[in-house]
Amino acid sequence: MAGMKRLRVLGSVLGCAFALTACGGESGSGGSGAEGGAGAQGGSGAQGGAGAQGGAAGSGGSGAQGGTGAQGGTAGSGGSGGGWTVGEWVELVTGDWRLDPGEESYTCALVTLKEDIAIAGFRAISPFGTHHTVLSVEASTSQPDGVFPCSVASNGPQMIYGSGVGTQPLAFPEGVAINLKQGQRLLLNLHLFNVTPNALTGLSGIEVQQVDPSLVEHEAEMLLAGKEFDLFVDTGETTQQGGCTMRGDVTIFAVSPHMHQLGTHMRAYVDLPEGRRVLVDAPYSFDDQVFHPQEPQVAVPNGTRVEVECTYYNDRGSPVFFGESSLDEMCYAGIYRYPKLGTGSITCSR
Repeated sequence: MAGMKRLRVLGSVLGCAFALTACGGESGSGGSGAEGGAGAQGGSGAQGGAGAQGGAAGSGGSGAQGGTGAQGGTAGSGGSGGGWTVGEWVELVTGDWRLDPGEESYTCALVTLKEDIAIAGFRAISPFGTHHTVLSVEASTSQPDGVFPCSVASNGPQMIYGSGVGTQPLAFPEGVAINLKQGQRLLLNLHLFNVTPNALTGLSGIEVQQVDPSLVEHEAEMLLAGKEFDLFVDTGETTQQGGCTMRGDVTIFAVSPHMHQLGTHMRAYVDLPEGRRVLVDAPYSFDDQVFHPQEPQVAVPNGTRVEVECTYYNDRGSPVFFGESSLDEMCYAGIYRYPKLGTGSITCSR
C-alpha cells in the first residue's frame, strides 16, 4: 500500500482523555470533569469524579467516589456511588490509509494500553473503502506499536469487536463490559477495498465508551459463529448452515450477521430446554450490517449449539467459496456473550 500511515491513539492510551468525560472542564459545585479548584464538597458529583484531572475528590453527595480513568485524582469518601454511567465517545485506535483504484488490502494498527480500562460501548469509524474492522488482543510482543501492512490472518486470539459496512453503535447492557489490562496490546485489522476508479484515502478505527471497572458485574467476550472453509455458495438461491457449541453456561446479549455481497438472509437460533429461541431472522444487506440486541438476554446452557443459517443468491454463473475478499463469501453470526470463557480463536464453527 502506497504512502506512510499515521496512528492516532487517544484516551487511556495517552492519559486522561479516556476518562468518562473530557480532561479538564470547568470547576463547579460538585461538577464532573473538574480540574482542581473548588466544588469539592456536596452536590451530586464529587470533584475527582469521572474524567477529573488532578485535585482531590470531594466528600459527601451522591456522586462517584473518585474518578474512573482520572489522571492524578484521589478517590473521595462518602456518598452513595454514581451507579452505572457510560462516558462520552472517545477514539481508542485509528489508522490512516490510502488505496489505489481497484486495490484491496489490509492495514493493522497496534497499541499497548497504559492503564486498565472497562469498555461498555463500541462505535466504528468506517469511511467509504472500509470493508470491515476486527479488534482483538494481540498475544505477540515482537511487533512494535504503530500502523503497518498486514494480512487477513493478522488477528489476536481474543476478539473484542467487529464491524462491517453500516454497523451502528453498540451499547452493552448495564453491568456488562469488556475488561482490558495495562500492558495488553490491541490489534486493529482494517480490511480495505476501493471499488472506484479513483484513489481513496481515509481514517478508520474504533471509538469506545468507558465505565468504572469497579461497577462491572459480568466480563464479556465476542466470537464469530458459523460456517468457514467448507462454505460453498452454488448458483441460484442456496442456504448454508454452520454453528458453534457453547463450552460453558453463557448469556448472549447481542448478535451481528456478517456475509458478503451475495447474502440475502440470516437466521440464527438456539434450542433451549424450554424451546427454541431465535436470535436473528432477518433480511441481510452488505451495506447495512447491524447488531441485534437480545431482549431479554438469552441464557444458554453448556453444550448448546448456536445454529447459523445463511441464505445467498448467486447470479454470477459459477460457485463462490469462503474467503476474506468482498468477492468471496462468509457465514458468521458475531456473538457477544458473558461470562468470558476464553475462546482461543476469534472464530467458532464446531
